[in-house]
Amino acid sequence: MDTDGSEMPALDEREACFNYGYYMRCECGRNSYISADDYQANSCWSPAGSRSMSSVDAHMPCNHCDKSIHFGPGATTLRDQNDRALDSAQISQLAWYHTCTDSNWPSTTYADNRMAKLLADPIWSSQADNTNVDIKRLPDKALHVGTYEAAIENMLRRMSDQDDGAAQFYLHRVALSIDPDRVNARYRDENHEAAAQLTAADLHDAGFVAIRYINVRESAGSLSLALLPEAISCVQTIPLPAAAAAVTLKDPLLALLKQTQGQLDDLAAAAPDTSPFSSNQLGMMQLTGDEHDGLWSGIMTALIQHHLVNISPVIQEQFEDAMNAWLHAKEAPTVRQFADFFEANAAALTHSTAVKGLFATRKPRVITNGMSTQ
Repeated sequence: MDTDGSEMPALDEREACFNYGYYMRCECGRNSYISADDYQANSCWSPAGSRSMSSVDAHMPCNHCDKSIHFGPGATTLRDQNDRALDSAQISQLAWYHTCTDSNWPSTTYADNRMAKLLADPIWSSQADNTNVDIKRLPDKALHVGTYEAAIENMLRRMSDQDDGAAQFYLHRVALSIDPDRVNARYRDENHEAAAQLTAADLHDAGFVAIRYINVRESAGSLSLALLPEAISCVQTIPLPAAAAAVTLKDPLLALLKQTQGQLDDLAAAAPDTSPFSSNQLGMMQLTGDEHDGLWSGIMTALIQHHLVNISPVIQEQFEDAMNAWLHAKEAPTVRQFADFFEANAAALTHSTAVKGLFATRKPRVITNGMSTQ
């Protein structure tokens, strides 16, 4: 799959859907389906892990035996048994996606910059110590690509969980050039063989350029790939959020935005002078109180109802957490600024065809020796 950079190879797009359900594996060895509505209603845990841990009451009946399944990421299995990515010969025919904060991914500085950021984060370093993660191996980690849905959900998870609430993200459309004989047979189950910490050395030792695995965190039940850089032939990139489609706000929502801004302004005007206090003292005082938080919560609910129609409640929850992370990372945004940011990001879920269409105007970057060249 050679390219001189003037034209992206013709790639097959898979239809994006953010209203999918899940298949769970029972002890009997067979799979049972649970809708996103039932998943969210009967569990306090989202696949991306952005809120809380799995409920002990998250049980569903098996459709094939008399056992019950403790559903969640630990029981998640492949959603589509006819996924084209199961055929190693078709992997290079498909468009793959990746999101990160590096516009030039994969680049010579990406891994080093990522490790420096993690090392500077005391919370992450503490978690790494507790989970026996060797941070010195991070620069050697394999690259990861997945479906469009997995890439967008990865961004939402990073915004809420990795202090990237206000970060600039990029969506990369990836063309692969892979010898089918250098891909693992069938797929790796991430619940039994972790894929997130795979290194380039792991792939080299196994004789693979790509390891196919079930992603149980983003677009749970889809197939993703851990790659050597040499598996990538070229990449197109757009910034997120993408100006893909304009949504006209209805008059009642516009009125609510204006009313809420006025109420927030009144609260700010009535707030006491906080200049003598440190940020820690202010945090303990919780001066904004329930009324302030309630106003923002009302705006969030209204925006979800307006923009995220036909999006699963599980992903709505992940999106809400990401938007809250942006809200907390920004200094006193207006209600309209928040509404505009919400709308722009929602387009990635509700207008995926339009977002993908933006790549038509992006010149591909050729990947030489696993690194981007301009």
